[in-house]
Amino acid sequence: MTTAAQKPLRIFCSYSRRDEEHLNDLRDWLRPLERQGLIEWWHDREISPGWEWEEAIDKNLRAADLILFLVSPAFMASDYVNENEISKAVERHERGEARVIPIIVRPSYWEWTTFGKLQALPKDAKPVTSWPNRDEAWLNVLTGVERAVRELRAERGEGRVGEVHHPADQPEAEDRPSEVSPSRTEPRLADGSQRSPARPIITASTADRVRLLRTIEPSSELAFSPDGHLLASGSSDDTVRLWRVEDGSALRTLEGHKSMVGSVAFSPNGELLASGSYDQTVRLWGMR
Repeated sequence: MTTAAQKPLRIFCSYSRRDEEHLNDLRDWLRPLERQGLIEWWHDREISPGWEWEEAIDKNLRAADLILFLVSPAFMASDYVNENEISKAVERHERGEARVIPIIVRPSYWEWTTFGKLQALPKDAKPVTSWPNRDEAWLNVLTGVERAVRELRAERGEGRVGEVHHPADQPEAEDRPSEVSPSRTEPRLADGSQRSPARPIITASTADRVRLLRTIEPSSELAFSPDGHLLASGSSDDTVRLWRVEDGSALRTLEGHKSMVGSVAFSPNGELLASGSYDQTVRLWGMR
C-alpha cells in the first residue's frame, strides 16, 4: 500500500504564455523526477475540457506542494500572474503549506517583489539564458528542485531535515522495537552499499525523552563521524561542511565540487571523508 509519504508531490508552475519555450525545457528536465514517482506536474495547459480555466488554476495552486515561478520580464509584466498566482503562492509559502522556488529564466527586475527574499534557481540566481551552456543551467535547476522535493518528502514522511540528534542521546537498546518500519528506505553510502538497518529511536515508552538538541542548516546529505563528534553535510551550493556536534559550530567548508553534493560518508576509522557530487566525481578528504 502506498503511504502518504510516498505519494508524488504536486508541482504547480506559474509562468507567462510568452515563455512557453522555457516551460517546455523545464518540463523536459523534470521528467526524471516524474518517472521516479517523486512529483506530479501541473500547469494551465493541463486544464481538462469543460473546466473554467481560472477555477482550475486556483484549485491546483491551492493544492500544490511545490510552486515554481518561471521568472522573466513577461512574467513580471503579467497582471494576472502578479494579482492572483504570486500573492496566493507566497501566502501559502509563508504559512508553511507549500514551498515556492523562483526559477530565473531571463534577466528580470524581481528582487523587490514579495518572493525576492526566497532562494532562487539556478545557482546565484543567474538567469538560464545568461549561462554559456544552458544545459548546465537546467541541470542546476533540476538538482535544486530535486533537493527541495526530497526535503519536503522527508519533512512530511520521515521527520524534518536538518534537526540533528547526538547518537549518545538515543534510548537504551531494551526500549527499541525489534523491527524497522518497511516504509523507510535505508540510506546508501558513497560506494552504493547499504548501511546496516537503523532501529527507530522513538518508541511509545521513550517518546517523552525526545528533545531537540540543536538545529543545523538543511543539507542534501548528512553523515556522523565514527566517534560521533563531527557531522559532515553535503549541500546544493557544491560544498561539504564540517560541524562540531557538541555545540553545532561550523568548523570548515570543503570546496572543489562543481555541482550539488548528494552523498557524504566517513571511513570506518574516521580518517577519510568521501563526497559524491552530481558533477560525476567523488572526492576524498583527509581528516587527520
